[in-house]
Amino acid sequence: FGWVGQVARASFSNLSFITKGTIQDTITSAAADCGFLAKLTPSIDSLLWATYFYAPNHRAGLIGCNWPSVAVNSKNSIIIAGIVNDTGLIPIINSSVTQQGVDIGITIIDSSGRHYLVSTYYGGEGAEDVFDMYVEQDDEIVLTGWTTSKNLPGASTAPCNEPSSNAFVASLDQFASPVSARCVGGVGDERFYAAGPASCGNINLYGATSSSDYPLTRLAY
Repeated sequence: FGWVGQVARASFSNLSFITKGTIQDTITSAAADCGFLAKLTPSIDSLLWATYFYAPNHRAGLIGCNWPSVAVNSKNSIIIAGIVNDTGLIPIINSSVTQQGVDIGITIIDSSGRHYLVSTYYGGEGAEDVFDMYVEQDDEIVLTGWTTSKNLPGASTAPCNEPSSNAFVASLDQFASPVSARCVGGVGDERFYAAGPASCGNINLYGATSSSDYPLTRLAY
């Protein structure tokens, strides 16, 4: 069982529960807001380990990383995803992807919290944010959120061509490389806030739209 949080600079010295030897067990006073990741027992009454998660060149006053999504794959590796709005805030590990703008950071850590397995970005030339994530049985990672990019990786068959932000759903392989993606939207703004697996490999999505021309299914509710 795992969860993430965010700690303000004023309380950076108060986290006595951070575990020595994890991927980042100390921070400096130069940090503005820094994420942390903690793993608990299933009964949530005991802490197994906890680690900070941010990069040392984080600029004071910027909330550069926000990590709202956590998932676990079949190997018990922990996947975290969130918006990264400044450069150099996450390490790039086992990936050749470079940050193009306000992108989604995806990091996979082993079950002990001591080793990075993959750390990379997902996004296009615009801005992206992620609201939900889950892992399929084959360890593919499903992300949902919004984007303003016209070149979202994997979305070649359903590109993001609307004038404002589109909702998107993306499938990444177990190493966080894009497999496929789809954008949905109209003339207004869209968001996908939640996603979950459905039967026959389908995906259930929940979101919001301000578009009068949002594409609807005929005879739907």
